[in-house]
Amino acid sequence: MKPHLREPLHHYSPKAGIPVPQPVDGTLVLLEVARLDGQQQKQLLRWLEQFDQRAHVQVISTTSLPLFSLVKSRKFLVDLYYKLNVVRMDLSASARVRRNVLPLD
Repeated sequence: MKPHLREPLHHYSPKAGIPVPQPVDGTLVLLEVARLDGQQQKQLLRWLEQFDQRAHVQVISTTSLPLFSLVKSRKFLVDLYYKLNVVRMDLSASARVRRNVLPLD
């Protein structure tokens, strides 16, 4: 089984003052989503709530920070957390036992 990402790929790393892209097709890869500022989080949440306009877009978000801790401390929007947290993959455990992980190809 190989992972499938819709083309084109749109990568975004949060930077102050740079809005989150809102593609109409392909895959949006959000790198370090925990670093989105409050305005970027609101913008992304509004876009995600407009499902009809993004029906042909996959969204993949990554972070190395404990996102739920940021939700509890009100630094990350709870609604955005649940919109993005559809399928969760914790890779930290697999990184420690790499010899037990089989390749996907």
